[in-house]
Amino acid sequence: SGATLSGTVDISGYVYGVGTTVRGAVLYVDLMYSYGTFTLGQPQPDVCATLTNAAACPNIGFTMKFDTRRLDNGPHTLSVGVETTNGVMFIPGVGTPVLSVNINNP
Repeated sequence: SGATLSGTVDISGYVYGVGTTVRGAVLYVDLMYSYGTFTLGQPQPDVCATLTNAAACPNIGFTMKFDTRRLDNGPHTLSVGVETTNGVMFIPGVGTPVLSVNINNP
């Protein structure tokens, strides 16, 4: 949070479900604009070593090439929405992690 971004940057992280499987993850900009989907299944053995009940381990990572030039310069928020195999959607909002960034492209 608080970073200034320009050009294309890599976004990565991890997500898992207890008692379910993550089927998809979407990057949301400003809590409403769906930017695109993440590539799931990236290995995260270091994170998995600290988790219990994460059946998808070690492949709970996600990644995306984020082209900031698709957005206006200025402040924006980034967050992740998740869909699980049991049909539950977790959409960014109150109580979910949101990163504040500043876009600054020439």
